[in-house]
Amino acid sequence: MASLRLLVVAILLLGCTSDHRLAAAAKRLPMMPASAAVVATVQRAVATPPFHAGIRINASPGKGQAALWLIAPRAPWSDAPRGVAAAFWENCANIRSEAVVICDAAFFQNYLREHTLYPASKAEIDLFSQWCVGHEFGHLVLDADDDVPAQYREYRADCWFLRNLAPEEWTPLVSLSTNIASGTIRHAFGPQPLGAGIIYDYNGRTYDFTSDADHPEILMRAVRLLVLIEHRRHDPAVSAMLRPFARQLRQDPSWGANQDLCIGGLRR
Repeated sequence: MASLRLLVVAILLLGCTSDHRLAAAAKRLPMMPASAAVVATVQRAVATPPFHAGIRINASPGKGQAALWLIAPRAPWSDAPRGVAAAFWENCANIRSEAVVICDAAFFQNYLREHTLYPASKAEIDLFSQWCVGHEFGHLVLDADDDVPAQYREYRADCWFLRNLAPEEWTPLVSLSTNIASGTIRHAFGPQPLGAGIIYDYNGRTYDFTSDADHPEILMRAVRLLVLIEHRRHDPAVSAMLRPFARQLRQDPSWGANQDLCIGGLRR
């Protein structure tokens, strides 16, 4: 039994060492300043345990702090260690043991270029960066070693982002989420009938974007944000757009698992 405990400790120490090395390698890449909107999103984590000591931007976190590292576009990923590029190139992710969120700044615009129906506006790109960064800080705040499904954690992190988003930003988030949902449908099924709001086939087709992967499909996450906003704001225009489509959309098992808790915590 003692040997087994020593083995477990050794594995945990090895994992922490690997995370530390990964973070140290990523920190050598060139970084860029974060936008004011992203900084505002990040600063809201200050009031949330365990980060009472604050958030640092493009710097190592101290005791009781977390950090955001924003890797500059055209960073020399080919010169970085393979694990760094695999983890963070065209991505936004966190290293929980190091209390750091690392995002490739080029990811925000590039991802939306492939997943929206209409070219994303600057406001939508800025808001998407807030979503990605806020989501990852949600993981840092919420993901202890609780035994819940991976997709539940992802939806929960989205909820944390939305709960910390100022209500005046909900309207552009509706626009962004609608654009993503319409673009995903277009890429998956080709041109859809003309319409307003989410562009889809209104003739009763079932849309199945469920997934067994750790992360739900982006359409599911975008539509779930719309559902949460609609529940809190009671916007007739959003309801008229959303509810018919929701009836044609298959839901992930974790879709509704923490919706009530999330809705109750949304800011007015």
